Amino acid sequence: MSISKKGLGVAFILLIIIAYVADRYFRVKAKERESSFLTIHYLAREEFQIGIEKPANLKDLIKLHPVCVNLARQFSDLEYAEDDERGFTLQERDRHHISLFYTDKLYGDSDSMPRWVFSGLEAHK
Repeated sequence: MSISKKGLGVAFILLIIIAYVADRYFRVKAKERESSFLTIHYLAREEFQIGIEKPANLKDLIKLHPVCVNLARQFSDLEYAEDDERGFTLQERDRHHISLFYTDKLYGDSDSMPRWVFSGLEAHK
C-alpha cells in the first residue's frame, strides 16, 4: 500500500490549513484575554488609588464592580493580591497559548502597565 504523491500533497496542505486556523484561534483568544485583563487592571488601579474600600482579593473587586464578573469568567487562574506598602498585583497563575507555538501569561501591578511576562510586551486593548 503506497501513498501517492498527490495524496501526500493534499495531506500536507490540510496540515498547513489546520495549523493556520489553530494559530489564528489562539491569537484571537489571547487578544480577548488581554482586553479583559486590561479592564480588570484599570478598575483595580482606580480602586487602589482613589477607592474608599480597597479590595483585598479578586472577589472583593468583583463585588465593587459587577462588570468584572463577566470579564473574570475567562480567567480560571487570575490572582489578585494587595499589599499596603507595594500596591497590588494582578496576574495569571499559568501560561496560556498566545499562538500555536508560544505560551505566556499576563501580569500587572499598581505601578506599571500590564504586560506579557515572558515576551515582555506591553498589553494593548
